[in-house]
Order: sequence, then C-alpha cells, then structure tokens
Amino acid sequence: MDEQSVESIAEVFRCFICMEKLRDARLCPHCSKLCCFSCIRRWLTEQRAQCPHCRAPLQLRELVNCRWAEEVTQQLDTLQLCNLSKHEENDKDKCENHHEKLSVFCWTCKKCICHQCALWGGMHGGHTFKPLAEIYEQHVTKVNEEVAKLRRRLMELISLVQEVEKNVEAVRGAKDERVREIRNAVEMMIARLDNHLKNKLITLMGQKTSLTQETELLESLLQEVEHQLRSCSKSELISKSPEILLMFQQVHRKPMQSFVTTPVPPDFTSELVPAYDSSTFVLSNFSTLRQRADPVYSPPLQVSGLCWRLKVYPDGNGVVRGNYLSVFLELSAGLSETSKYEYRVEMVHQASSDPTKNIIREFASDFEVGECWGYNRFFRLDLLATEGYLDRQTDTLVLRYQVRSPTFFQKCRDQCWYISQLESAQSSYVQQINNLKEDLSDGDLEVDCLTGDEEVNPLDGSSTSGSSTATITAVIECGPGVSSRSSRRAVGTSSLLEIDPVILIELLDLKDRSHMESLWGMQPRPPTLLHNQAPALTRKERERRPQAVRRSAPDSGVLIRLKAQMAEVRSKMCDVKGQLEARGLGTDVRAGQSLEMAPSKTSPKQERMCGLGSVSLRRTLDVVEKDLRNGSSSPADVPHSSRDSPGTSEGVVYLAPVSQSQPDQFSVKKKKKVV
Repeated sequence: MDEQSVESIAEVFRCFICMEKLRDARLCPHCSKLCCFSCIRRWLTEQRAQCPHCRAPLQLRELVNCRWAEEVTQQLDTLQLCNLSKHEENDKDKCENHHEKLSVFCWTCKKCICHQCALWGGMHGGHTFKPLAEIYEQHVTKVNEEVAKLRRRLMELISLVQEVEKNVEAVRGAKDERVREIRNAVEMMIARLDNHLKNKLITLMGQKTSLTQETELLESLLQEVEHQLRSCSKSELISKSPEILLMFQQVHRKPMQSFVTTPVPPDFTSELVPAYDSSTFVLSNFSTLRQRADPVYSPPLQVSGLCWRLKVYPDGNGVVRGNYLSVFLELSAGLSETSKYEYRVEMVHQASSDPTKNIIREFASDFEVGECWGYNRFFRLDLLATEGYLDRQTDTLVLRYQVRSPTFFQKCRDQCWYISQLESAQSSYVQQINNLKEDLSDGDLEVDCLTGDEEVNPLDGSSTSGSSTATITAVIECGPGVSSRSSRRAVGTSSLLEIDPVILIELLDLKDRSHMESLWGMQPRPPTLLHNQAPALTRKERERRPQAVRRSAPDSGVLIRLKAQMAEVRSKMCDVKGQLEARGLGTDVRAGQSLEMAPSKTSPKQERMCGLGSVSLRRTLDVVEKDLRNGSSSPADVPHSSRDSPGTSEGVVYLAPVSQSQPDQFSVKKKKKVV
C-alpha cells in the first residue's frame, strides 16, 4: 500500500474536533463521525448540546463507544512506520552523486557504488568490482554465524542462570531443612526438659505427700487427745493415760531424720548453651591496692585453649577514679578473629552468706586478643565496706567471674583451634627431640648456659676461655694380647655416648642418680642397687648390659646439671694429675700418654682387677667412692690379689684419699709385689 492510501485512511480515523489520533473513540449516532471522548464531552458540557459536525442535538449518553477504532489506528501507525522505513531505506541505498541504486561493490575501495560510478565516474578506474548482492550475502552469512554464537552463548548463560536459581532454591531448601531440624530438636529438648521436670516434681510430690500424711496424722492425734482432755473425767483420763502415752511413743518412734529429704536441684542441663567456666579472684590488702591506683590482674582462667583474666582498678579507671570500682574481663590469648562471648562478674557479699545480695553484672561482647570489656562504674567505693562487700578485718574483696561461649558450636570451634595448637606444639617438640637424638648419636650436643661469649663444653662444663683439659688414659693389661682402655679425650672430642652411664652416675652425686639414668633412657634404680653390685661382672654380662639400655631424648635441665657435675669430676681428675706429678709419677701419667703395667701372670682376683678396664674404670671409682663415704685412708679396702703366685711380680694402680680431712683429693699409689 502506497503512502497516499495510508494517509487517506488515517484521515478517517482522526478526531474531527482536535484533528489528532483518536483516543477512546466515540461515534456520533447522527453523522457517524469519530471523535475523542474527552473532546466531545468537553464540547457538550462547555459549548452546546449538539454535534459539532452535523449540528444535530446530542447527549453524552447517546454517543457510541468504538472499541475497534484503537486497533485500527495502531495498524495504521504500523503501516506508516513501514512506509517510512522503506522510504529511508531507498534513500540510503542510492548513490549520493547520481541518485542511482547502489548495485556494485568496489573491492579495491571497500565501498558500495552505483553502476555509473563504476563505469564513468573516473574514480574507480582499474578497480575490482563485485555484485553488491553477493557481498551482502557474505556479510549476512558472517553476521548470522556470529549471531548463532551469541545465541549459543545466551543459552549457556541462561543455563547458568537456571543453575544458579536451582542453587538458590537448594540453599533455601537446606535452610528450611535446618530450621525444621532445629525446631524438631528444640521440641525434643523441651520434651526432655518437661520429662526432667516431671521426674523432679514426682520426687518432690512424694516427699510432700509423706510429710503431709505425717502432719495429718499428728493433727488428728492432737485433736483426739484434746477431745479426751475436754470430755473425759479424771478417772477416765487416768485409765486412758497409758493408751495415750503409748500413742505418743509410737509417734516418736519414727525419728525426725527420716522426714528430712534431700533437696532436688533446681538446675536443668542446657543442650544449646554451654555452662559457665568460673574462677574466683580475692583482692587482699585492698586499701593498699587502692592507693597504688594501678590495675590488678587475676590468675589466668584457661577455657578451651582461651586465656581469660580479670582486670580490676581498685581506685577506678579514668573519669571515675576515686569514686567507682572498675572491673574488666580481658582475653589474653585465643583466636585471632573476633568472637562473641558471654561473661558474668559477681562481687561476693562477705557480711552474709546470702547469695541474693551479691552484685552481678553480665553481658555479651565481641572479644579480640588483648581486648577488655567490662564496667567502669561497677560499684561505688564508699559503699563497699558499709554494704558488707569489703571485709574490714581482712581488708579483702572477693570477685567471681564467669565466661562461656554462646553456643556449643563456638565452643567446639575453640576446642578444635586449641587441638590444632597442641598438635603443632607436639610436632615441634617431636622435631626438637629427634634433632637432639641426632646430636647425641653424632656426639655433637651443645648446651650453652652462659650469658657471655664463653662457650661451654657440653660434657664437663669447661669453657673455651679456660685452661685445656689433660687427657688421662689408663691401660691395664689383663693378659697376653688382651687389653682394655678407658680414655677421657680432650675437650671437643668427647661424646656422651662414649662414657658408660653407670660410671658417670658413680662419679656424680647420688641425689641426681634418677635424673642421670633417665638421661640415657634407663629405668631409675635405687642407690643401694648401684652400691651393692657384684664385685665383678662376667664378660657376657658386661657385653649384654649396653644392649638393654633404651635410649631416649635427654632432658635439657638434666644436661645442665650433668655439665656442672662433670666440671667437678674434671677438677678432681686434674687434682689427681697434680698429685701424681708432685710424687714423681707425672712422667708416667701425662696428657696423651698411658700408664702401662703388664704382669706376666695374674691371679683370679687380678683378672677381676684387670676387668675394670673393660668397663671403663667403673669398679675402681666405685671403691674410691666407698672409701670417701666410709672415711678410710688406707688402701686396704682396694681390691687386690689376696695371694701371690711364686715367681711373679704384680703391679697394681689404685686411687686412695691423701688425707681424711681432704676426701676430694686423690693420689695414685704404685704398689709392687715381688715373691
């Protein structure tokens, strides 16, 4: 349909009053002209009661409502838009220079032109041309492909949106399910509480019934006795007196203790909220603390790995100083994140034992590590003594504080955090123990207990800045081809594992014997067992004994004590060396040398004496210790051969005290027996 036809039809459906498009069309019943309802109503009410077109009398109620006119006007608008777009399209597809239809595409210039521009324009000479329709189809194909991709992308996005919506529904359903579970759980908890209440009430009602029955029995008995007293004559009362007294005896036969009932506790266990963890803080010398005006901290309260303490200002804090007691609760250790906790601070009324007079403040706050929450104005200072909260005789104030997690879930979370902290600490300790074991096995253990630059030898406690330690080596020939060596090497080359634990224990004080044995992982043995050992052990027993020692990680404190005691042993050994040199034997016992005595023939006791070398001089040092404890100065107690074989000579080296007044000094005597 051409543009003129559309315009002519549109004129028919135009209001003859406002000459605009019809709005809520009405039809005149006389001339059948269309007009807007608002226009004709204004005309009929303000101007004349007749049709403005045909001048016929007309009332508002006589107008015909044309509901179909709106649809016709919409279709006419659509036709007009289509014609307009086609007209614009035709104008766009025409050449600007020749006003001809664009039908050629210049491939060289990438431009749409008309046939006149291609043939006679002169601007496209030698260029490559293609039909515009072909190029249009190619572009349409590419655009359609991209549109298809976009549609697929759109479908994927719609699918993702649907999945998100499903997830939202699932989350809401899960929440509703949890709500139902919580409601069911709460209903069950309430039912259990009702059951507990019922059981307690049954117990209390039973107690009450028993007491009520006894009370009614006594009341009836009293009424009966009073009636007898009022109604009976003297003779009758005298005759009934034994019966009445018998009734009284029967009543008193049941002791009052049988009516004393155990109170039923009024507490009910909560399955949602954990119980409070409490601690008591007693402020002694309150007046002195108040004069100092410094905060006072209570002992820590450990709860699920969290560390709480009470922070009290005896003279008040800040602007309330001197007027109010300030009390705060501090979280000194715990989780790094902020969490809410419920706390209660109670000041005990010491003048009476009535708990209802205690001052209680409770609240819930969000705590961080190192943060305090409490009350600046907890209680007036001038009323502490007069109200009975401050004991004037002992000058003490008692505060009781309680704290808890608001739910069991949060308490379990705190406990899980504490468990992880303990596991981390345990793994660290295990690693340290393993490292210490490796150091012990490698002989490279270092114990630094000095504060200066002086380095301590981990075995004997000597420092690198002091004098060097001499090396003492004792070699005792036990027979042809058999020798035993016990050496103490220089500082820095010794190892704890190279020293027999039993010998080391014998060298040290007996008070630390159990600690020393635990250092090597041995079971603690009483001192009497070490003193009363057999004089000599067989070779198999000596070889078997180290295998029974179970090694474990040593204690650092024991190592430090071992270091100090080894220093004493080192000092004693140096004294022995000095006395040997003073007696002319210094040339035989020197650092790096050995004192050798090889008897050609030995007795059984001499062989046992030679066995001392195989256990690193343990028995010799044991004898020295016995001499020191018994106070003997003669070498008679030293083990030696009781009888000599003919034609043999014997050399025995033993240690003996120089004098009884100086039991810590030793001398080495060389005794030679010739038969």
